Amino acid sequence: MNYNLLNLNLRPNFLRIIFGTFALYLLLIVLFNFYYYGSVPTDENWYSSTPSKFYVIKSFPAIKIERSRDLSKSVEHTLDSIRVGNLILAINDNWVVKQGNIDHFYETIPDQPVVKLTIFPLEFRKAAFEYLVDKSALPDSFVRILPPTAHVFDVIEGGASDRAGMQVGDLILRINGKNFNSIWEADAIMKSARAGKTIDYDVIRDNEVLTLHVTLARFGFDTSVLMPFISGLIIMFVSIFIGLRSPHLKAGRLLGSALLAFGFYIAVGFSNKELISQNEFFSILRQFTIYLCFGFGVAWWLDSTYFFPKQWSEILKYRWVRIVPYAFAGLFIITAIVLYLTGYKFAKYLNILIISALVYNLIIHVIFRQQRPIELKKLSRVVARTIYIGYFLIFILIFFLEFYKLPKLMNYTEVLTLLIPIAYLFTIGRYRLLDINLQIRKNIQYSILSGIWAVSLLAVFVFILIKLLSLNFNIPRFRLTLTSFELLEGQLAAPKREIVDKSIVTIGTIVFGLMFWKVRQWGQKLIDRKYYRTQFNYQHFSREIAEVMATKLGIAELARGIVSKLTESMKLKRTAILFFRDDKTYCYQAAYGFNGLESEEFFMDIDHKLLKFITDFKTDSRLSVDYLPGAVQKYLSENGFRHIIPIWFKDKLSGILLIGEKLSETPLHTEDLSFFTTVAKQASVSIENAYLYEQLAEKERLKHELEIAREIQLASLPQTTPKIKGMDIAGISIPAAEVGGDYFDYLNGVSDTMTVIVGDVSGKGTSAALYLFKIQGILRSLYGFGLTPRELFIRANQLLYRDLEKKSFVTAIGGYFDPNKNLLILARAGHLPLFYYYAKANKVEKITPKGLGLGLDEQILFSSEIEEKSFNYNKNDVFVFITDGITEAQSKDGKEFGEDNLIKVLEENHFHSAKKIRDQIISEVARFSVDTLQHDDQTVVVVKAI
Repeated sequence: MNYNLLNLNLRPNFLRIIFGTFALYLLLIVLFNFYYYGSVPTDENWYSSTPSKFYVIKSFPAIKIERSRDLSKSVEHTLDSIRVGNLILAINDNWVVKQGNIDHFYETIPDQPVVKLTIFPLEFRKAAFEYLVDKSALPDSFVRILPPTAHVFDVIEGGASDRAGMQVGDLILRINGKNFNSIWEADAIMKSARAGKTIDYDVIRDNEVLTLHVTLARFGFDTSVLMPFISGLIIMFVSIFIGLRSPHLKAGRLLGSALLAFGFYIAVGFSNKELISQNEFFSILRQFTIYLCFGFGVAWWLDSTYFFPKQWSEILKYRWVRIVPYAFAGLFIITAIVLYLTGYKFAKYLNILIISALVYNLIIHVIFRQQRPIELKKLSRVVARTIYIGYFLIFILIFFLEFYKLPKLMNYTEVLTLLIPIAYLFTIGRYRLLDINLQIRKNIQYSILSGIWAVSLLAVFVFILIKLLSLNFNIPRFRLTLTSFELLEGQLAAPKREIVDKSIVTIGTIVFGLMFWKVRQWGQKLIDRKYYRTQFNYQHFSREIAEVMATKLGIAELARGIVSKLTESMKLKRTAILFFRDDKTYCYQAAYGFNGLESEEFFMDIDHKLLKFITDFKTDSRLSVDYLPGAVQKYLSENGFRHIIPIWFKDKLSGILLIGEKLSETPLHTEDLSFFTTVAKQASVSIENAYLYEQLAEKERLKHELEIAREIQLASLPQTTPKIKGMDIAGISIPAAEVGGDYFDYLNGVSDTMTVIVGDVSGKGTSAALYLFKIQGILRSLYGFGLTPRELFIRANQLLYRDLEKKSFVTAIGGYFDPNKNLLILARAGHLPLFYYYAKANKVEKITPKGLGLGLDEQILFSSEIEEKSFNYNKNDVFVFITDGITEAQSKDGKEFGEDNLIKVLEENHFHSAKKIRDQIISEVARFSVDTLQHDDQTVVVVKAI
């Protein structure tokens, strides 16, 4: 065989034609073989060569030797007799089976008182018993020599021979008046008779010759023959299915061919009749085909193990591993054909090839076990175990049947071979191999299982009814009156017995009928539950879905709740829901039947493609996926969805409900689709409520977070006032919102000195507060280097200019106080002036050094513009740092508090403490802006020299 032919990449259709032609040829041989087998006359008896020609014609007493299997026990002797019809096999262990004449037989009997005879009873197939006989008890001429005969060891009950009166133990003397010298000649004479004719058997029974007229059937076969025929056909059909579905795969071609050849052998191998008398050409063709299929079938199977269930690349590097099975198959085929042509019966040696193949396969797997992939071991586990265990069971059963003399049951062992294609189909279906999908839809499974259950119960009921009708009820006589009931002697008379029998049968039929009806209902309920066919209660589910929509307030909870409840109650494979804002903004989704990654990918791909079609179509009823545009329709179908239900709220698309197939794989009915539409309408209101709820929840969350931010901001402000000798200090900052952009700080770098910083970030709210924290951190970090206010602002500007947004800036004012020298060093970065109460002059001055806001310009311009002023102060002088929230506070008529009012408050309260002055300023501002909302942050820091 050319090895390269195995690797040709032929077109699938061409390979299908070749495989189909080969399969058709084998199927025709199987069918013709079955027809010829049934047409060949059969007398429905089994016979073998008669083991001895010395036939006992007179009975005489004897002692039977009972030999125990336990060698430790002694041999027992039982009084018995040797009867007419027994065959003598040996005298004193001297076998006389082949002795020539009767005189020589009698001469063999020894001249001694007791003789041991080995006897074969004709009622057994293979059995021999030993007897001790008193020589004086031997009658004269107690044996005759038989001509060639056939020993009948089995008669099929109810068959042609049984109907003619043939019995086990009969010796066939002649067939249709013809003598024969062997059972082969006897079989040929019998088969020469035509079907439907009568065969005359002359048999010897109890030393008498009887003629039995056996009428042969026109067509017939044993049920034990039918089993391998059906098993082989099933295997062949499985192989044809695999071969025609996967011819493009080497594993499919090899496995299909191997199973086809194997099934062919099982289907025709049962025929142990010679068919030459019917059709000599067909008989020879069948036998040669058996050898070819058997040889190459084993080679194909061995070869398939290297490609199925997964290609074993490592072992394919060794060409000899694949060549050896084909070489051995060719040698086997040639040997078998030669032996067949020479008349040698080779059939019994066919199993040698199977055993050799299994051993070879086992050896290869042991040698290359380290190179065998783990995945291959897992996939082939079921098939390998089935093959080896199956053949082991077959050999055990054959041995058991041989041991217990049950040859008629031999062919039933072939049924076990069905485990092999079942194992292959299981592996192919479970792991989706050979590009074959073996999944049967559940609605078909349900119909098949329900039908089998109903038919099985009906068959059992009919069987019980037939048995009930055949019973003969022996009802005793009885007398029944209004006052008594008596049992009498004898049986009921025929008319009364018939009435009672019919009554019992009628009552029994009704009782069994009701029992089977209940059993059928019970079993059908189990099947319905298994295949999700339980009755759906729309009203009950409406209440459940309404409860979900009422209790699930959040949009995410609502989506998951609807999908979960729909899937659970309607028994769906896949369900999904998408929510939208303003007809187009995809905001949330939930799905059932996906894993997490699949779900995300699905919604990313489906969002905008589907939305445009739904909004353009503008319908509030369900849409079949089949109506969608090509790409969307294909994508949804591939992902298991069948229907779309849009969710509208006041002409606005709120969501889309995607419905997949039921778990039962039955179509969705009109009631189901109407129910989904109703759910969609109910969901639309819940979706809008969920949006409102989430908006409120978001506001509450933000409010809570701002409260926390306010607390953090207030905590970042100085919580204690520094105790500096010669200075009275007080400060406060009141945000206009939860958080603000004003801040103040006391920087203490050296003992008995202090720097006051007051700043204002442009804008208000959260963004201003975030910048505030950043600025505060920068200034505190830089102050550690002992910088003056001007130097501090210059360094801070360098850092802030890169980070602040272009529209944002910071104004600040900083004053360095040295009480020991009564010195104030002041710098301003675009902030309000410092309000200074000069006690000696009893007046308030505004000190306004030059300077740009932080973050407005780079270093050179900022450094050149910022100015620093230094001056000495005296006791009772007051310094007030503020933000514009003080001066720009408005009254209800729109007027601003202004700097003049601030100066007035300072002039009127300069003699108070710093805290009192601070509080008075805040109080006056509040009184001024009464009945108006605070529109800006307010910060005041008062420093008084004492």
